Amino acid sequence: MRRHRQIALLGFPGVGKSSLAHHFVYKQFYNEYDPNIKTNLQHQCNIGNEQYDLIIVDNAGSDQYTIQHNDFDNSDAYILIYAIDDRQRFDIFYRFLFGF
Repeated sequence: MRRHRQIALLGFPGVGKSSLAHHFVYKQFYNEYDPNIKTNLQHQCNIGNEQYDLIIVDNAGSDQYTIQHNDFDNSDAYILIYAIDDRQRFDIFYRFLFGF
């Protein structure tokens, strides 16, 4: 029996959300920047003895609102992606997660 899970990728524009998702699903590096609105990728995998159908929701990341967007309410997991050379946006994530 397959388990269904939805994973939301959250982050600001240009941090590599689409590249990471594309690499995970297709095992290829996607190095061209193509701002998207929202993309859902599907992937099947095995973890241990369990089979999973994954839906990976790649958001546009156009502003802080997308971090809290209602489309992600049904997600089972969230992956926060940020650029390590952008302290200001990291701080926004930190305040979002921990409330300070």
